[in-house]
Amino acid sequence: MYVVSKKPGNFGAGDILACVGCDGEMLLTRRTPHPDLGKGYEEQTFTCAACERAVTRSVDKDGQPPGGPSN
Repeated sequence: MYVVSKKPGNFGAGDILACVGCDGEMLLTRRTPHPDLGKGYEEQTFTCAACERAVTRSVDKDGQPPGGPSN
């Protein structure tokens, strides 16, 4: 999974990911507070508009994975 488009925003909510199945665009469809990492982290679900595959990621308030940036 990689970020196709990174837009400024809270918790990386404007990010668009590339689908691991069909390479289509995955858009954010659900945001919830992270159950284990606490305040300042979210679990985000992205769903592909083309094939409906869904992935979940954990991010901090800057849209980065716990422990620092990836890519």
